[in-house]
Amino acid sequence: PGTGPVPPVPTGLTATAQSSSAIALSWNPGVVAVAAEVDAPASGYKIERSLSPDSGFAQVGFVATNTTTYTDTGLNSNTLYYYRVRAYNGSGNSAYSNVANAMTPTPTVGIPAAPSGLTATATSSSSIKLSWTDTSDETGYKIERSTNATSGFVQIGTVGANVVSYTNTGLAGATTYYYRVLATNSAGDSSPSNVASASTLPPITAPSTPSNLVATMLSTSSIKLTWTDNSSNETGFKIERSTSATSGFSQIGVAAANVTTFTNTGLGASTTYYYRVRATNTSVTPALDSAYSNIAHATTQALTAVLRIVNNTHYDMVDIRLNGSQKLIYPNVLSVGHSADISFSGAGTVNFNLGVGFYNSDQSRNVWFTLSGSTSVTLGSTTTITFNNPTIGQLLSVFQSSATWSGTYWNGLIPHTAAYRFSNNGTWTFFDDGVQRGTGTVTLVSWPNYATIVTFRFCSTCADITMAFPFASFLYRNGPASWPIIEYVLQP
Repeated sequence: PGTGPVPPVPTGLTATAQSSSAIALSWNPGVVAVAAEVDAPASGYKIERSLSPDSGFAQVGFVATNTTTYTDTGLNSNTLYYYRVRAYNGSGNSAYSNVANAMTPTPTVGIPAAPSGLTATATSSSSIKLSWTDTSDETGYKIERSTNATSGFVQIGTVGANVVSYTNTGLAGATTYYYRVLATNSAGDSSPSNVASASTLPPITAPSTPSNLVATMLSTSSIKLTWTDNSSNETGFKIERSTSATSGFSQIGVAAANVTTFTNTGLGASTTYYYRVRATNTSVTPALDSAYSNIAHATTQALTAVLRIVNNTHYDMVDIRLNGSQKLIYPNVLSVGHSADISFSGAGTVNFNLGVGFYNSDQSRNVWFTLSGSTSVTLGSTTTITFNNPTIGQLLSVFQSSATWSGTYWNGLIPHTAAYRFSNNGTWTFFDDGVQRGTGTVTLVSWPNYATIVTFRFCSTCADITMAFPFASFLYRNGPASWPIIEYVLQP
């Protein structure tokens, strides 16, 4: 601080409320008491405030010299404030002025302005959404509705301050509604907004009932359903099933809109199932369902044991006898490379006799080869019998372990016997008058499908041999061209 005199004390402080949040202060500059204080002017004034006249004062502002007014803002309404002022200069502060006080008033509230820009938009067959612009100092809004654009408005709802939308629900379908909105506060209600209208969407009705439901057995474990779609507004179909025609139905699946088929799988064999279908519309909550269709039923196929016969020979299979019963009736055949499935209602042993060949013109069977035996079949399973084309060894051994083919040739006037013994493994042994002269392996050269001639040879450099049905003899020269051609005939 300086060493000169401090400024004189301000006088005549007054406080006047200007609004609910502002108080204006005014004072007089201090009076110089003696000539010596002429040189002690104020540099400015410090303003202090308190909620008590005796304590708690704190500086809230200051003004420069020659300014003797100050407005304190940002105050609370309906509150009593106390003020004091003192001057200051480089030497220090003056004493405080008198204490003045003023009370801020309660703010005056006016009737709010009307909302603007009201719009109404249908969101379903039973709801309309309203939106508007907030243009006032409201504490809330009142929503009014009428079925007339000019009269009959009644309040249907309220929303809080600053909320600018409202959805009106529970309305009738395909109906026009008119709306207006009023802002409100403690002073009263505003004028109504503009009138906005919207028409609810047509009501959603339950879809029509499906008809002509038909159930068709597909297998031991599946049934196919078909029906007629009589509706234009379904979102799908609910399929229900029971093992009783009158009770116990439960939903087992759904089909999409406009789909009129459904295949039920995973069923038990030899079982009757009952079905019903209804259309549904899930675009509303809860979903709307049609009445039930007619009840349709089907019985799954009985579980069977299957015997599969495969023809892997060069000829048609013309004879299939199972347990003594003929399964092929003229002109039916099991052709080359194909198979046939024969079902049995129970498990057990099946004796089979299969023959391949041709039908004669009199419809009798000309069986060339046969396959006989027995096998077991099981319910729910398939047992396979494959009739393979005979090997050349099997053919020449007549399907036995071995067979002898012999012929006679002459050396002068003396007859001699030549013979081949064929084993079913394809080996051969040659005998001349009972003495073994050679051995080897027979190889197949050609045997086309349905051919009556088989071509084979005894060695890679040997001449081809042909043998025609009924495969009982063949011609062969055992040596050079000077040797005789011998007819070898199968021996009984």
